[in-house]
Amino acid sequence: MNGNYFFKIKKNQQRLENLKKLKSIRSLLSNFLNISENISFRNNTTNTLIDILEALKSNNDYLLIYSDLEHPCIQNAIKNFFPKKKIVYLELYDLLLKGQIKEIENELSKNHNVKSIYLISQVLWNSGIIIDIEGICNKVKSYNSENILIVDGAQAVGNIKNIYSSHFNQKSIDFYLGCTHKWIGTSNLLGFVTIGEEFIRSYTAIAEKIFLKDIFSVYAGKSYFHSSKFGMSTYDLKLLFELTMNLNEIIKSFSFPDVKSIKCKSPGVYSIPNIGKQIHTSRFFSFYGTSEDLCKNLKIFDNYSTSIVKDKNLPHNYSWLRVGV
Repeated sequence: MNGNYFFKIKKNQQRLENLKKLKSIRSLLSNFLNISENISFRNNTTNTLIDILEALKSNNDYLLIYSDLEHPCIQNAIKNFFPKKKIVYLELYDLLLKGQIKEIENELSKNHNVKSIYLISQVLWNSGIIIDIEGICNKVKSYNSENILIVDGAQAVGNIKNIYSSHFNQKSIDFYLGCTHKWIGTSNLLGFVTIGEEFIRSYTAIAEKIFLKDIFSVYAGKSYFHSSKFGMSTYDLKLLFELTMNLNEIIKSFSFPDVKSIKCKSPGVYSIPNIGKQIHTSRFFSFYGTSEDLCKNLKIFDNYSTSIVKDKNLPHNYSWLRVGV
């Protein structure tokens, strides 16, 4: 038997085995997050969004709505990969610092009287505050069923227990972006997107274009959605095995510490009003002040994980002190 032929057979058998493992990991992630198994993997959340924007920007009749509450990397991706004339930028930062979260949600879900793409973070990257994406989704879909909702779950995956509540029709959210290196603890960057079934039915060609850029799979059949005849790329699968182990550990021991009880009343250090009362936070939330004032207070949080995060939207020389697990 030709040696090269034998090598090809062995390689194909390994790819089929890897394909089974990949399917199992998709199922595990889907069950943990209560999302669809239509999961496509990327290097990180920002690259995932860029692929989606590239696929969507051909729909010239859509506006893209987003705000200054999004992570700077996400904002830069929008500015560079979506037509500027089709962007609506909302300035909501002052509402955040005043703790007016309901007002933020109302602004994020306003009707713009044309077909729109709404991009919203489920957990704000700087403060840990949870945004009611289900309520926003119900509103924007009621204006026009063709409105598209993209949810950035980079700070939500592994950080809040339920991505969606049990009664919510998760098929209504068109794209849910996430990553595993922030709160699930994989050692290297790994992002993903799940695409809603209603979007797949309406825009199959666009959905396939996004799935074809999956870093673990290569397309080799008539339809990604109706054929199992696709192969595996040579991308290192060790990261997926690590993801499996970490997910299993989190599922066994998911804890939700009472970060709302953390207090800091030192001069020069501020918290968002109503934290712990009217505002829901994830497993971290933040104070803000000058780096000097924040560093003076680090000892208060010896039993917690802390990090000081720069944010250009804060007043001059101010930063966030993120406190959590």
